[in-house]
Parts: sequence; C-alpha cells; structure tokens
Amino acid sequence: MDGKTIIVTGAGAGIGKATALELGRRGAHVVVGARSEASAQPVVEAITRAGGKAEALAMDLTSLESIRAGLDKFLESHDSVDVLINNAGVWAGERKTTGEGHEITWSVNVLAPFRLTHLLSDALKRGAGKVINLSSSQHYKGDIHWDDLQLEKGYKPQRAYAQSKLAVTMLSLEHAARDTKLKVNAVHPGVAGTDLFRNFPAFIRFWINLLMSTPEKCAEPSIMVAGDPSYADVTGKFFYRKKQREPHALANDSEARKRLWDVVSGQAGI
Repeated sequence: MDGKTIIVTGAGAGIGKATALELGRRGAHVVVGARSEASAQPVVEAITRAGGKAEALAMDLTSLESIRAGLDKFLESHDSVDVLINNAGVWAGERKTTGEGHEITWSVNVLAPFRLTHLLSDALKRGAGKVINLSSSQHYKGDIHWDDLQLEKGYKPQRAYAQSKLAVTMLSLEHAARDTKLKVNAVHPGVAGTDLFRNFPAFIRFWINLLMSTPEKCAEPSIMVAGDPSYADVTGKFFYRKKQREPHALANDSEARKRLWDVVSGQAGI
C-alpha cells in the first residue's frame, strides 16, 4: 500500500479505525474521515506515531452540504485518490431525519457514500480508481420500499438498515456497470461489537461484544480488496467477508438498479 492515498469514512472508531490503522501500518497515506477533526485526530496521531502518514477529513455525513464542503477543501491540496472506503454507517434506534429532511439511516448509509463517490470520481480515476462500499449480510433480508424509501410509515430499525444495505449493494453493482474506469465493490465485513449497536438494549450489546468478531478482523476484507494484487481489476462484486458471493436477487436486476440509481441521484444532488 506504499504511497497510496486512501480515504476511510467513519474512521474515528470501530471497523473504520481498525482499517485506517492497518492501512497506515502498510504504508498508505490514510485520510481519516470522521464527523469532526477532534474525533479523527487520535487516529491520525496513532498512525503517525507508528511511522505512517495520515490526515483528518472532517465531514458530517448526515449533511450533503458538509460532504461537499469537506471534499472541496480536501481536493484543494490533493489531485488524486487511490481508494475510497465508504465504511461509515448507522443503525438508528428510532426514526430521525437530518437537517435536509432525509431519514438518517438512508442518508448516512446510502446518500452519503453515493455523493462521496461521485464528487471524488475524477480524483479516483487519476489514482487506482477503487471504491469499496460496506454492505452487510442484512442486505439479504432487505427490500426496496419504492413508495416509501424513507420509511415514513411503519418504520423499524432493522427494516431501515436492511433496506439501506441492499441499496448500497445494488448501487455498487450499478456503478461498476456504468463506469468501467472505476472498480466498485460491496463488502460485508463481518459483525463486530462497535458503536453501530449503541442503540440496542444493554443485554444485546453484552452478547454482541462477547460473541462477535473484532474490528481488526472485520477490517481485513476491505483491506484485501483494496490492496491485494489479485483483486486489482475486480469490480461489480459482492464479498461476504473474504469470499465473493451472489448478492440479493435485486442487486442482479439491472432494471431495479437503474430505477434506484435515478432516485438516489436526485436525492443526493448528483
């Protein structure tokens, strides 16, 4: 990974932090994406203390305008990006909306990575051109609620999360089909006891922390797709941990993918 510039969102904690630290150890210039510089800075300092290179990229992923402002500032001093790892995600305990009126799970898990990828498209093409979107095994349980994507009716946390991860997987495969100059893949990293589960009841969090994998283990699939030469030209695939697997049937439905692309493009301001 020597000399590669890699952006990792949600890198202030959990799987994102573990991913950033390991990429730094492998010689990448890591751009630590987090809500604020204060939350990114400890990870930046840990990488630099170990002899690596890193910088903070502050963006509020609940705000499409914050994403643009953060990237505009970043691109003033960076011409190219090799890899974008859209790691950040939320599982909301109740229905909330962002300041721009989007349901928060949909906004952070779907609109934010879509907007990030498009705004960085030219810079990525000047680099290695890799985009890794974190999906989930929950996407198999998802459905696209075409008439109520923001779940104003019948909201449930698991329903919102599963739909968002199905959408991410569909959009990843559609992006790969539309733009052959990018290598876009979706990855289920495994399940670790991270802040993603902070809205779960305490007894469930206890068992998650006890039984699930570690953030370091869950970082391995993204790092593999990002850096292993065997995957240099792989695109339009879904990885279940470290193995390619067939995704949800809707992800292979080109008409459904195109329909979703058009809707999300409008919502994300692309």
